[in-house]
Amino acid sequence: MLRLAGELAHWSPRLFSAAPGGGMAVVGISWLPFIFGPYFAVKLTSAGHGAPSIWKGFGFTALGLAIYVGGA
Repeated sequence: MLRLAGELAHWSPRLFSAAPGGGMAVVGISWLPFIFGPYFAVKLTSAGHGAPSIWKGFGFTALGLAIYVGGA
């Protein structure tokens, strides 16, 4: 709600950017995966819906980074 209010009221762009993804603003959405990603991973794992092995998770992470770097 704070981000929405900041964007609609055109407060400081350094804090509230209307750019897609938050534009690296302090109060944006680009930092949310770093907080909620591990939270939801722990919740899913404790509910029995985690990855079959930890190495498979690291493998997919490495594959994603390789595709990202190769695409750049």
